Amino acid sequence: MPPRRRRWLPRVLARVPALALLLQAAGHATAAEPPARASQVIIDHARCAMASSARPASPASAAERPAAGHDLFADLYDAAARIFTPDRDADALQCWTLQALDASAPSLVLTAEEKQWIETHPSITVALAEPAASLPDGNSLDEDPGLVHEFLAAIAQRSGLRIEATRVDSARNAPAHRPAQAFDMLAPVDLATYDDPAYETVGPLVTNGNVLLVRQEHPNTDVPAHSLADKHLAVTAGSSSEAWVAEHYPEIMLVRMDSDQAALDAVVNGWADAAVLMELRAKYALAHGYAGRLRIGGHLPGEPSRLGLAVARAQPLLRGIVEKALASLDPKATATLIHRWRAMQEALITPPGAHRQQLHRLLGTATLLGLLLVAWNGYLRRQIRKRKRAERALNDQLEFMRVLINGTPYAIYVRDTQSRLVACNQRYLDEFSVSREQVMNKTLAEAGIEFMTSEDQQRYQAIYDEALREGRAIFADREGLLRGSRRRIHHWVLPYNDSAGGIAGIIGGWIDVSDRVRLLNELQAAKELAESANRAKTEFLVTASHEIRTPMNAISGMLELALKGDDEQAMQDYVTVAYTSTQALLAIVGNILDIEKIESDRLELLPERVSLTQLAESVQQMFDCVARNKGIALKLAIQPGQPDHVSIDPTRFKQILSNLVSNAVKFTATGQVEVRLATRLVSAQRCLVDVLVIDTGMGIGEKDQRLLFQPFTQTREGARTLGGTGMGLCIARRLVELMGGEIRLRSTPGLGTEVGFRFEAMREDPPEHDDAALPAEPDHAATLHVLIVDDNAPNRLLLRKQMEHLGHRVVQANSGDEAWRAWRPGAYDLVMTDCNMAQGDGHALARRIRAAEAPDGPRCVIFAYTANARQEEVQRCRASGMDACLFKPLGLESLRRYLRSHIPRSRALQAPWRDGLLFDPLAIDHLCGGNASSNRAMFEELLRSGHTDERALCSAAESGDVVIMDSAVHAVLGVARMIDAKPLMAACTQAQRKLAEAGGAPCAPDVLDEVRRRQLALLASVEAWLRTEPASAPASEPLEAGAQAI
Repeated sequence: MPPRRRRWLPRVLARVPALALLLQAAGHATAAEPPARASQVIIDHARCAMASSARPASPASAAERPAAGHDLFADLYDAAARIFTPDRDADALQCWTLQALDASAPSLVLTAEEKQWIETHPSITVALAEPAASLPDGNSLDEDPGLVHEFLAAIAQRSGLRIEATRVDSARNAPAHRPAQAFDMLAPVDLATYDDPAYETVGPLVTNGNVLLVRQEHPNTDVPAHSLADKHLAVTAGSSSEAWVAEHYPEIMLVRMDSDQAALDAVVNGWADAAVLMELRAKYALAHGYAGRLRIGGHLPGEPSRLGLAVARAQPLLRGIVEKALASLDPKATATLIHRWRAMQEALITPPGAHRQQLHRLLGTATLLGLLLVAWNGYLRRQIRKRKRAERALNDQLEFMRVLINGTPYAIYVRDTQSRLVACNQRYLDEFSVSREQVMNKTLAEAGIEFMTSEDQQRYQAIYDEALREGRAIFADREGLLRGSRRRIHHWVLPYNDSAGGIAGIIGGWIDVSDRVRLLNELQAAKELAESANRAKTEFLVTASHEIRTPMNAISGMLELALKGDDEQAMQDYVTVAYTSTQALLAIVGNILDIEKIESDRLELLPERVSLTQLAESVQQMFDCVARNKGIALKLAIQPGQPDHVSIDPTRFKQILSNLVSNAVKFTATGQVEVRLATRLVSAQRCLVDVLVIDTGMGIGEKDQRLLFQPFTQTREGARTLGGTGMGLCIARRLVELMGGEIRLRSTPGLGTEVGFRFEAMREDPPEHDDAALPAEPDHAATLHVLIVDDNAPNRLLLRKQMEHLGHRVVQANSGDEAWRAWRPGAYDLVMTDCNMAQGDGHALARRIRAAEAPDGPRCVIFAYTANARQEEVQRCRASGMDACLFKPLGLESLRRYLRSHIPRSRALQAPWRDGLLFDPLAIDHLCGGNASSNRAMFEELLRSGHTDERALCSAAESGDVVIMDSAVHAVLGVARMIDAKPLMAACTQAQRKLAEAGGAPCAPDVLDEVRRRQLALLASVEAWLRTEPASAPASEPLEAGAQAI
């Protein structure tokens, strides 16, 4: 930096802020308002920075004002000067100079001689040695402020002296600059080494350490003194540092120079490796000419340098004045001033590029700090968001726990180690009908719960103590009094720990399991009942198996004998027994099917208008013969004058009544069975039907009565003696309940039983004509053309034989598709089809036939023929277009009835009535399977054997031998039973009784006369019947296309 620039830079740095402060001060002055304290201080500092001497504050004089060319600045200066006061001048100057440090302090206390000396010598001469310029200083006190200048100015201000300064190269060479007259004072001097006898030292003014200066390119950043061993060190001759280095570092080679500047030049020129200077001087030198060439390498240990003043010995009064002036200065203010000038020199030392580097570093640091601040702010924001989320999650968890606990339908509570309640849900309070305040922070005994007895409190307290003592969960079913009633609860207590692992309390609760226990008991009872029913079913299976095997054995055995035997009379007996067994087997199967339908809720009632009297009489007639054979009476009592026609299912009514009458007859050995039927109106359209069956049998015990209406159960006595399946009463009870009624039982063992049932039914008006009074409708004499469709060959054979027995022509098909190929419109009067077949079922066949028929043409009658005896099947058949649904097995009478009701009479020729017959032609129909040719051949054979039997009767009567006579009667009786010839059967029975009464003695021939007469009448009746019947039954039609005849 050029020397000139070095001289004015401090002044610019000192005055540039003053200009701005003056502008602010002028603003206050223009506003004509007294400035605030802060503004006053700022303006005062600005003025002090521009002041050059310690003069009293006063309005600006012409000498102090700026040049005339600067009118604006001059106006501002004058405006600022007008608001300055002496006190403010001193406060402002104290920040930058020593001139006003103690402006308000009293003047120096001087002696009269000292005052006189000042008046005599108003100005003194001061030699400013070269080192003073580096403190810094100028040629005059007004030219450039500096540190020594501040001290001299303070002395001048205190004493009132005027100082005239002269710059010299060194204090020792000062006399050479003024040989005629010595200087009054030298400044500054090294107090440790200055020894001129003409001057006395005063001070110190400044105490400062020494530093080592090295070249800028020196390789080491830090250069300690011991590293300069065997190297050249430039020192100022006569300085305190010279003697100290020579004493402590003798290995360093000293290069003694006349001045500080010469020592610095020696280092710059390479004559020395380093130089020793006082720190203030070194920094000033680096700021004024040596920047970029030298730098401070380190500090020199040892005593610091002390600078002071030297006063001429010839002026002792001046020495006293100076000492008093320096003594009046504030040490704290002096130290602050030295520190401020030192900082200024350090700022000046820094090269121009260094400010930029520092600025860059500062900006980089600020940017980094900003980024760190932004990152930290983002981190804090994220932490805040996380904390808020955590708080929301915690609040949600707390709300969830609150809802979970309070919303739980079971009581939950928490107690501390003293068994005091600390938390509970609402259900807990509801169970005991208490408020939260009543039980919180209280034990069971303290809460005083109304529904809890002292025994309950002690029991639960013992459970709490056990859980707390043993630290384990306790679960148990207990009884407790909740809401005023004794309930069965599942109670649990669980200890919980705190963060230290110790037991902090217990968590408990209970679940009301009263309903569960009840259900378990009911389940156990149902299980036992099911096991009992299972055992009963097992017994039923055994019994049913026995009941089925018995008629099956008879059927199988009789048919086997019929196949192997050649006796016609014996064959008749075999077939009769087999037929009876099949009826019993059908009854058993029917009962099983009814049980299955009832238990699966598939049994449906088909109500129609019926006469209760006729139904009851038909049941009486059914069991009258059995009752007479047992020697008991079967009576029917009907209440007269009451409604008789109602709308019910006649089949189910007869089934109920038949079961009750059958059991009564079966379990009555002597006495009678009475059936009572009564009805009464309960409304205009409904009436109550009451049926009661009373017997004088063995009776039923109370224990058996409770089980009697269960499926597959019987009384022990009945099962042991009479057998049976045990389904009748169960079916009867279910049917009565299905009809909306009830069944009742009352029995006394040994006296008899009363079983009755009642139900309500719709009342019906009686028919206009009595069906019983009309003549029986004749069978069809004309031949019908029938198409039989069934995929089961035995079923086809049976149905064909039945139809041929009734005199009809038959064509057969084994599938629906085959039947459709054989069918033509108008070719068949009747189609009988099975519903379920592999290749085209009956429903599809019926729909195809109905679709193919002409709207105005003849309509073919279609019968379904199925074993699926369900109401749903009937509805499906009707929906398919069928006329009727017939269930297997189907007898001839049922088949005749369906044909009469569905085949129009216009299709049939009326057949002659067959009156006056002494036998039943249908008996042979059953034996021959309905084959007309077989029937005729059978009757012709019976006619021939009848004549033979008649001759045998004559021979036996003539012999008088009882054995021969009885044998002949027995042969005639067998034939009579085969064709149901009742007159002949009665005569044979009477003759056998008389022969038995004879006891083996010879009998008169007239014993057999009645038998012979009845035999001859029967033969005549058979001959007459054969003459009226066709010679042979119509043969089956030839095979149609796709049909098959068997």
